[in-house]
Amino acid sequence: MFKSRDLNKSAAFTCLISAAFCIAAMWCINCSAGQSIDLKLRLKPKQKYSLRIIEENKTFQKAEGQSLDIYQTKTTELEFEVETVDANSIASIKVTYLKLKEKQESQGGQIEYDSTNPEISAGNPFASTYSSMIGQGFTMKVSPEGNILELTGIDEMYLKMAEKLADSEDENLRKKLGDKAQRAIDETNKRYGSRAKRIEALKEKIKKLPMFAERQFMELLNNVVVPFPGKSIGIGDSWQAGVMRLSLVPDEIKGTYTLKEKNQTFLTIDISSKIDIDNITVPMMANTQGQTTVSLKGSYEGSLQIDQTSGWLNRKDASLKIAGEMKMAANQQIPQGMTIPISAESVITVEPIE
Repeated sequence: MFKSRDLNKSAAFTCLISAAFCIAAMWCINCSAGQSIDLKLRLKPKQKYSLRIIEENKTFQKAEGQSLDIYQTKTTELEFEVETVDANSIASIKVTYLKLKEKQESQGGQIEYDSTNPEISAGNPFASTYSSMIGQGFTMKVSPEGNILELTGIDEMYLKMAEKLADSEDENLRKKLGDKAQRAIDETNKRYGSRAKRIEALKEKIKKLPMFAERQFMELLNNVVVPFPGKSIGIGDSWQAGVMRLSLVPDEIKGTYTLKEKNQTFLTIDISSKIDIDNITVPMMANTQGQTTVSLKGSYEGSLQIDQTSGWLNRKDASLKIAGEMKMAANQQIPQGMTIPISAESVITVEPIE
């Protein structure tokens, strides 16, 4: 049997061992916190990711005492498939539109589109063009530092959309005219010179629509691809890299990224940006002549969740607040010109599609 003296020795020994483990554990935690992390995209061919991008925008304007407020919600579901990764770790990623849903409300009324619900979309003048995009896509090339180097295949996407539009127009004629539809279809093709020329004309029409401009694709992708510092960093370190394109901001802006946390699966990165735009020229509004400029101030803040293994974005929560004015130069419609106060708020959420 143990004597009390032996029990005391055993208890003391156990305490020493426990203390040693505690010290070792604390040392490991501190060591881990101080470790450098090499932030990079490490993608592999055939990897697939599906993300849902939700944008909620509120724009407030006032012209000649009249409010021109617009509320818009847009949800885009995309699939990203890594096709190739070259010797320099540059990834070619196929981007495909899976679903699209949009709702806009203003003093002029309400307009909706839902790729899964044709009845809701019936009154939208762009419904058929939006529908032609579903299942289509393009390819982006991305460096391991998260820089989008190139978008390819956009012209081919426009062509496929135009083919679907032509087929949709023909189908509508068949529903409306029955047996007489083919004659109407032939006359339509003849008016363009041929069916191929008709499709080419539809393609050029799509290219000119602002919602299908390359900038719009870049704005969408900026919500997904994160620019990394190009060097190893630690928790709490910050960097600036690349530029951002935001849907309510007419100019490129830079953001400051800060590595905040690390767990077994994800890294958390905060992003912030001060927006200060002075007299930036924007595309002219429809049916007007003369120059239109915008001045804006505001901020953009967000949090990103990045997969540690691949460097791919898993989730994003961000918000934008801006205020300023739009100046329209004198033209035939507005001989004295016009200055319109504007402000806007936007909430952006990116989440994985389960």
